[in-house]
Amino acid sequence: MNSAERSDFQLYTKRLFLRPLVDADREDLRAQIFAHPVCVKTMIGDASTRTNQDALVDVWFRRHSHTWESDGYGLWGIFARKGQSDLPDGLLGIVWIDEPGRDEEEDWAEVGYAITPTAWGKGLVTEAVRAVLDFVFSTTSAPGVDAMIFAELNPGSVRVIEKLGGDFIGRQPIDDYMGGDWMTMTHNMDLWIIENAGDPSHVGPRTAEDFIQDAVFRIGQFAAEDFLTKDDAIERINKALDKNAFVTRDQTIDQLVSRALEAGIEAPGWAQYRIHRETWAEN
Repeated sequence: MNSAERSDFQLYTKRLFLRPLVDADREDLRAQIFAHPVCVKTMIGDASTRTNQDALVDVWFRRHSHTWESDGYGLWGIFARKGQSDLPDGLLGIVWIDEPGRDEEEDWAEVGYAITPTAWGKGLVTEAVRAVLDFVFSTTSAPGVDAMIFAELNPGSVRVIEKLGGDFIGRQPIDDYMGGDWMTMTHNMDLWIIENAGDPSHVGPRTAEDFIQDAVFRIGQFAAEDFLTKDDAIERINKALDKNAFVTRDQTIDQLVSRALEAGIEAPGWAQYRIHRETWAEN
């Protein structure tokens, strides 16, 4: 039996069942997470095409395929337990534990999570992440678990971590964490989001203006780290807006873009949160 299928890593909560993802889950991961701009807009990478979505799924699987044995954690899928008729069937989301994407003196771990839009607003992420953190702190020696969040784009993730006792540590440069290739892919995704904001096929409680604002904000963050100049950012944003067939460009949109770009430049970097083992034990 594949080590990732062992019951050692299966977790249960009141409403949820979490298990390691396996190859048979690849299409569900793509369709439920990476195919939704409302999910990937706060992640990294380029999911603007089906090919790119499949490539991201491959990256997620390669990154975590060996960690169950070597580290005792990896990529969990979130599913509803039997009898939860108010929850959608199939894959609801993912939670992953990873080694930090930066140098640390101690053996810290890092948590990330995403949930499909049809399961939003039900408190499932907090429930699932709590179960995974319980597992990590009871089975590994990690002194704490970090979360790196695009906080202004994803206040919901901040609320999840704060509910679980996470403390804000500070800002970390995006480039130090991601590197140039990932910044390029993520920047391309942001431009694609601007071009396609308002597409009625996109699922989730976000308006076209929300999508534009968030994408422009992150482009501003990238400009603050000299990934591109402010003038280049403005030129690329304008070209993307001109290609958008779903939004009428007017003074309101232009003002929104200007404010979002300046806000991103003034708030560069990831927000780093940390949950300490001692604090978790007290809870």
